[in-house]
Amino acid sequence: PHIKAAQAELACRAAVNFLAEHPQPTALVLCGDFNSVPHTQTNFLPHSASLPSPLPAKWSRSATYQLLSTSEVSTDHPEHPDTFGKSPTALPPPAKRKEVEEPGVGPLRS
Repeated sequence: PHIKAAQAELACRAAVNFLAEHPQPTALVLCGDFNSVPHTQTNFLPHSASLPSPLPAKWSRSATYQLLSTSEVSTDHPEHPDTFGKSPTALPPPAKRKEVEEPGVGPLRS
């Protein structure tokens, strides 16, 4: 799951770069088989036994789905590439995020 989220991030970055290089109103369609589902698949996580059941609402959507639909994934999400394989109880709280305006794509979180 963490690889899928990382690949989705790379696709989003490529889209942002493309839109930055084409400043006139440009339509962009991102499509493909992302081999992902909208919900978090805990059975693929190495630390699934340490996850709360049921999952908190903020983790109910897969990291890939969250990234593509909201432009961000919380750093404490169990499928986030930086936290994959770590117990949620060992993670620091998610960092505060600031909004950054990117031309053509709306607010992104950094």
